[in-house]
Amino acid sequence: MSTDQRRTDAIFLAIQELTADKASFRPGDLASFLRDRGQPVAVWELRGDLSKLESAGHLTNDPVTGAWSLKAASRKAG
Repeated sequence: MSTDQRRTDAIFLAIQELTADKASFRPGDLASFLRDRGQPVAVWELRGDLSKLESAGHLTNDPVTGAWSLKAASRKAG
């Protein structure tokens, strides 16, 4: 498994934790969540991972608000 894929998988797990209490998030919310956990990631890198996860069918993006959310099938803990 590549380093990029490991990071994307770690981001997905963090998203699952972040969205346990709320339905949607923005990239800045995720960056703050990771930074608070001692795992800082630049927002531009997160944006790339969000796009990968969207392409894989795990996330959806609201183009009006910019908010991201897990698709129902991806709400299970990984």
